[in-house]
Amino acid sequence: MFRANRQRRLNGSERGVGVGGGLWSGEGWRGWAWIGGILSGVLLVLVYPPFGWEWLVWVWMVPWLLGVWSGVRRLGLGESFLVAWVCGSVFFLGSLVWITEVTAGGWVALSIYCGLYFGVYGVFLWGVGMMGLGGWVSSFWNVVVCFLGGVVWVGLEVVRGVAFSGFGWNLLGVGLWRNVAMIQIAELTGVVGVSFVVVVVNLCFGVTVMRLVEELRSGRIRPHYDFALVVGGCALVFVFGVERLFRREESGVVERLRVAAVQANIPQEEKWDIAYERKILEKYERLTEYGMMVGPDLLAWPEAAMPRAVFSDREVYSFVMGLAKRMEGDFVFGTVHFDQSGDYNSIVLLGGVSKEPQFYHKIHLVPFGEFVPFRESFPLFAWIVGELVPSDFDAGRGVVVLKMERKDLRIGPLVCFEDTIGDLARRFVMGGADFFVNVTNDGWFRRSAGSEQHLAQAVFRCVENRVPMLRVANTGVTCWIDRWGRVVEKLTGEDGSTFVEGVMVGEFEVPKGGEETFYTRYGELFGWGCLWVGLVGSVILYYWRRGAVDGGGR
Repeated sequence: MFRANRQRRLNGSERGVGVGGGLWSGEGWRGWAWIGGILSGVLLVLVYPPFGWEWLVWVWMVPWLLGVWSGVRRLGLGESFLVAWVCGSVFFLGSLVWITEVTAGGWVALSIYCGLYFGVYGVFLWGVGMMGLGGWVSSFWNVVVCFLGGVVWVGLEVVRGVAFSGFGWNLLGVGLWRNVAMIQIAELTGVVGVSFVVVVVNLCFGVTVMRLVEELRSGRIRPHYDFALVVGGCALVFVFGVERLFRREESGVVERLRVAAVQANIPQEEKWDIAYERKILEKYERLTEYGMMVGPDLLAWPEAAMPRAVFSDREVYSFVMGLAKRMEGDFVFGTVHFDQSGDYNSIVLLGGVSKEPQFYHKIHLVPFGEFVPFRESFPLFAWIVGELVPSDFDAGRGVVVLKMERKDLRIGPLVCFEDTIGDLARRFVMGGADFFVNVTNDGWFRRSAGSEQHLAQAVFRCVENRVPMLRVANTGVTCWIDRWGRVVEKLTGEDGSTFVEGVMVGEFEVPKGGEETFYTRYGELFGWGCLWVGLVGSVILYYWRRGAVDGGGR
């Protein structure tokens, strides 16, 4: 009976008139797809800093869905891909506009590239729309669409995070970074698990609208078990998060760590100019002396703090070691480092008493920021970048956990954008890190939304691994994030701006001896699982629905 009824719908015998008319049978105006796609791209831009309209993340996709599904017959697979590509490009152009502070061409190229992942998802939506014609009244079918749509989206996010060196910036789940309860699921799934929940809810709203129109047209309203199931699942994720936030720790101890984090707020155009070197040294000396007044267990400087490589320049080395010897606590800072093995962007920890240096060399280098891909084999890239990247850094050879002397604590060092890479951060925790220290220089992007977006990504590293993070920026956001992803202390000026010169001081909790989270142990298992389930599930769904239609016609 189901197959026969479905075949009649596909043949148009139950297309009907009245509410919706041909629009909802897939014969609607194809322009709605373009309008909906562009509108969805704009709505998603508003979710992320500097706007932060987080609630839009639950509905941003609906205009795109309705636009494609309402005219799916006229649209075609190729045009559906183009609509989705434009949607994604609009989103990335809007949310990554801060990259223009460094390169306008790179901003456009990166946005168009990232938009391709939306384009692939648009092909999936078109296929679902074709298979769903006349079938939106089935709760089972709608649940399948929501679940499979969620895993396909997550699979694409995972690929984007690793392909061509990876750019996992502003994944969909990051839009909820301030919603502390909803993001706790990341300890199991990583940030892509939050993306899964968001996509499922968006798809549920979309299929519910399609279903209501069909039911109103036929005059028969049925129980929406699909909607109830999705809402119930979302509620369970929220309850899980609340339980985690209020759960009393059953094991482990908490160490108190007194911190002084220096933010010098040096403009990028001055940072490497020899004319400003004396000014930079004087500023760091003054701010460091202020930080030492609180007797910190750990004093921190940002990425590449000094205007020259500390361990390759006698004057700068004497300056840094002179300050370090006046401290009783440990001293961590970023520096460019040159030795026989290579040229590195590094973090150094000077022990509290010994002042013996421990080094971590950055592993994940940023393309066109710290190296130029195919510099020798494809010189065009180097010509485009020009003097912004005159030479390439070398990648570090592995994870190094830094051991403090003042406290029995171990640091997981992350340089710049390394705190946006979940699978890298967890390797430090597996190596015994009790907390992260991220040194960064967001001064490249001046007073843009880039620094707050950077913070939003970092929050998830703490939730995924249940360890806190100290972030030390040249300018941008210097703060402490606790193990639940809450920003508990942040350096700001009187006007609330984070683009200030100053020292953040505070005493914070660092848990020791806690159990590893599922994510720490298994990494992106959920994400890669979604990729394969999405691929296999899409093939099975296609042949199953085609069999249902063919069987109904026999």
